[in-house]
Amino acid sequence: MSTSFPPLPPGRAPTKDSVVCGICGKPGPVNSAKADADGRAIHEECYALKVQFEQAGRGDGHAGTSRPWKRIAEEVTHEQDPKKMVELVAELNQALNEQRIDGTQKPKF
Repeated sequence: MSTSFPPLPPGRAPTKDSVVCGICGKPGPVNSAKADADGRAIHEECYALKVQFEQAGRGDGHAGTSRPWKRIAEEVTHEQDPKKMVELVAELNQALNEQRIDGTQKPKF
């Protein structure tokens, strides 16, 4: 899957001492960059958020919710903060799982 990022503002473009993160698309210092499984340069924080997001997608260890899944899904579509999005996706998955466990009809997307 290919990801396209908007152009970086002036002063944020990578230099010879920086690399562009393969997750967020922003430059970072080359001396603190990590590499993902494909050898792409990444920020450590971006990788940690990606792992949390993937775990949230599997419903790993997140507390129950009482909010309707449609409301949570709407918030996910507008969320810009990656940390908050991870939390919302985990809550959405939990809400969907609870709905299935309760024996109600599966949501139609």
